Amino acid sequence: SYNRSSGQPYLVVNYNTTGDLPFADNTFYYNNWYAGKYLGYDSSLSLLSGRLSTLNKKIKWEIRKVDGGYIIRSDADTTKYLAAPVTTTATTVEMVTVADMSIPDRCKWTITKLSDGYCLIQNVYSGKYLYANTSNVGQTAILGTEGTLTYRQRVWRYAGEGYYGVGNEFTRTELNSNLAIDTCTIFTGESIVPTITKTPGNALWADVTDFSYSGYDTTKLTYDTLTGTFTSISTSTLLYSTQVTATHKVTGLSRTFSFVINPSGVLVGVEEEEIDRLGWMGDVEEDLVDMEFGAVYKLYDEFTEAEVENILDLDSNYVVAFRCHGSTVESYGEVIGTSISIGSGVNYRTYESNEIPRIDFSNLGLVLFTACFTGYGGEGGLNLPSIAVDRGAETAIGFENSINTQEADDWTKELFHRLEDGQTVGEACAYMIEDERYIGTGLDTVVVCGNENLRFN
Repeated sequence: SYNRSSGQPYLVVNYNTTGDLPFADNTFYYNNWYAGKYLGYDSSLSLLSGRLSTLNKKIKWEIRKVDGGYIIRSDADTTKYLAAPVTTTATTVEMVTVADMSIPDRCKWTITKLSDGYCLIQNVYSGKYLYANTSNVGQTAILGTEGTLTYRQRVWRYAGEGYYGVGNEFTRTELNSNLAIDTCTIFTGESIVPTITKTPGNALWADVTDFSYSGYDTTKLTYDTLTGTFTSISTSTLLYSTQVTATHKVTGLSRTFSFVINPSGVLVGVEEEEIDRLGWMGDVEEDLVDMEFGAVYKLYDEFTEAEVENILDLDSNYVVAFRCHGSTVESYGEVIGTSISIGSGVNYRTYESNEIPRIDFSNLGLVLFTACFTGYGGEGGLNLPSIAVDRGAETAIGFENSINTQEADDWTKELFHRLEDGQTVGEACAYMIEDERYIGTGLDTVVVCGNENLRFN
């Protein structure tokens, strides 16, 4: 053709591409949904795990539109093309050297986009799907049913090299070693999905099923690789605590976390002259045992700050209840926190809400500060229960006002009776707010922070 405005001839070439071609020519990372590993080429076709900085071109693939589909070639060696073998019954795939001017059909693939970031890769020549198990890459005619592990073996996650990488310039980035996993606590017959805090927050391919797990007793726990769910299968009601190692399939990073079945309850009374801090413990212990707590510890003494933190931070402890004095913490006439007394007389000392940020409370389902003013300022205030929840406790309880000693013991016993009967923490506290026995005693100023729907039975 001739361009009259420029006075120059020009040539337009139209490639006859068929099938579903949703992708522009680009360089991609492909990660298998089941294996969690990258499609890689390192002198041979393989599945690779590791950091982007180490793997680099080994896991990058150029895709180019051609007549009939795409070619997929290694960015590490652009003469190497992903291909099906000549034998159509083969279940393997291979890398072949091809000249750009003559591309056989066995080197052509259709790439079908599923939900955003997921695709199926099917060979034009064999009609089979590219798939992976934990260690090998192959091809199969069987797609499998969506929602099964078989189907996930055929699904590849993809990201362009300008989309996924390291640094703020990328939309999604690589997981780094600052990831954290909360303590998992369940009772016999219950299930749980670990809570993973990934860093950075936009890390790609870092969900719970992108990890493999080891270090637990398989006679006590099962793991569902499809859903990321752990289930207790032991019929024992004894305490079981272990350290589980989670290994990220994509990068190889690992992190240990605590897993507890039938956790402990700890009842803490601070010794004080002429005040009974023990009377409530027996009834509460019975309720915790009935709720299948693996162990119940009753502690009656004076404590150091370090001892209090050890009680709160011990992974096997799921419920901790304090009965003691409490007060607000003030600075220049302004309330800056709340506290509980952990000693008396010449050994008087306190544990204050501003000390909590030093420890992790993710092991705690319920922490109870039955003491005066511990919930001063209400939910979200600068008080013990609010900060305990901020630091990982599921539910925490305190009181906004001064509370009566005897009624506080009765209130604590009744709370656990109601929890043992199947009420949630919120239901039990709401009922007792309206109970005339506690109206005007300060116990009707209860503050529940976190999950009011926590239920034990």
